[in-house]
This record gives sequence, structure tokens and C-alpha cells, in this order.
Amino acid sequence: MTPEELVKEFSHLTLPQVYDALSYYYENKEKIDKELAINASDLRSLKKN
Repeated sequence: MTPEELVKEFSHLTLPQVYDALSYYYENKEKIDKELAINASDLRSLKKN
């Protein structure tokens, strides 16, 4: 999905906000991806119980 498509899909967002979020993600990709993996693992554990 392109930034422009995201703005169309989520009309409360502006194009600069989408680009800011993408910039933040790419500047912190390793940390964010690690946190997402931990959260996914936690969720899988909860679903098993």
C-alpha cells in the first residue's frame, strides 16, 4: 500500500503524518520489529491457554 493509498483508506491521517510514521519506523526498525515479534509470541501463548 502506498502512502497515498493509506491516506485514502484512513481519512483521519494526512500525508505528512504517514511519511512521519514511515520515517520513524525505518529509523527504529530493529527495535520495532523486535517488539512486534515479542507481542506476536505473547499473543500465541495466550491463545494456547
